[in-house]
Amino acid sequence: MSSLLDLYLEYHKLRTISPTTYGLHMGVQLIGHALGREAYNNVAPRAVRHNSYICLLGQSSKSMKSTAQEDVQIPLIPKLNIGPRSASPEGLLSYMNQLPHIIQPLGEFSNYLRNIKDGGYMSPFKELANDLWGCPIDYSKRLRNEGESYYVWHPYLSLNTTCTPEEFIANLKPETVQGGFLPRWLLVYEEPPKREKRKILPMDIDEVEKAMTHLIHSLYKAFVGQKVIFQCDEEALTTYDDICIELETNDKYQNVQPFVKRYENYILAYADILYVSDVIGSKLSELYKLNELSKLITIYKDINIPKVVHNIINSINSINSAYVNKAASIITPILDYSIHISQYLNEDWYIAKVKNRSLSKFADRCDWSTCLRNSGLDSKKFGEVILTLVKREEITVDIIEQGEGQSKKQTQFIIKTPKYI
Repeated sequence: MSSLLDLYLEYHKLRTISPTTYGLHMGVQLIGHALGREAYNNVAPRAVRHNSYICLLGQSSKSMKSTAQEDVQIPLIPKLNIGPRSASPEGLLSYMNQLPHIIQPLGEFSNYLRNIKDGGYMSPFKELANDLWGCPIDYSKRLRNEGESYYVWHPYLSLNTTCTPEEFIANLKPETVQGGFLPRWLLVYEEPPKREKRKILPMDIDEVEKAMTHLIHSLYKAFVGQKVIFQCDEEALTTYDDICIELETNDKYQNVQPFVKRYENYILAYADILYVSDVIGSKLSELYKLNELSKLITIYKDINIPKVVHNIINSINSINSAYVNKAASIITPILDYSIHISQYLNEDWYIAKVKNRSLSKFADRCDWSTCLRNSGLDSKKFGEVILTLVKREEITVDIIEQGEGQSKKQTQFIIKTPKYI
């Protein structure tokens, strides 16, 4: 039996060698958003819904973040449920006034972070995203204390974006974290996949995409406006509480508690979505003998999605501890990147700038002039940073001779030590 998420990941692998982790979170977001605003986990103090904010982080080009976003997930979403690309805060609210149930694919996240940091025209996006994350009953906003007021009834917003670690770190400031904006995002970092020969797409890839698109569109139609209630059974609630206690008391996470509290909600949301994925997969297998993606091409027009999801809609869905544990195993590892962010924000700003804009680009060493140029600092401040890092024994500075005879020249190198953090 293939779950709905398994089918999505099979499709992801046909399209790209982009990390499966990216595909996993894009798939979970897609299913969760299809459930709609009327679906929720019935947990105190307020119900947890299934929208998500996801940032895929990785090296430019090599990690294929945008492929997972733009070439795999976005084409499957009904067009009425896709927000306007690179919309201003005003544009987004104006769009949601008419179509409040959307996934908004953003461009490079650094553009938004930079505007938030510098107080640019996109800076109201931070408050807007914070307010809509919790799916209020209605939302009204007047931006920049002037002009038109915007109103959205029953907003249900998911966001996804991409960024390189260098640009992400360079455009952060403490208020972005402390104000609660960044902790609402799942920060999914992955190393680039192993270099592979570029593969040939299957000849039937267009038919596969058409079948997957039909399936996802049918899910949106089946769930729209339907109340779907999820509730942890007693064992699952105990398991969830144990996980939360561990995250809240473990010294490892003490500096990232704003992330912990929001990620605890994501654990419940992901548990519900994984349950839905399995139930739909089981029903597809039972009713249509669908256990692999290739068969979907021949049967997708015959699938009666309302029949498939009938039991999900018409009952209280009991979530067991296995789903809570599986969700935690997906969410907890990405908390580690928030620890990295916290360490950056607690460091001296200039030191962090040199390390993240210059030294991070090199495995073990960098010549002085290149490092200075990449840092964006003047030579005096740069020299002070280098001296501090030498005292910390994170780097050494050596003059190395290169070339032979009259071509021989001396170059000053900054070399990372084993103590480099």
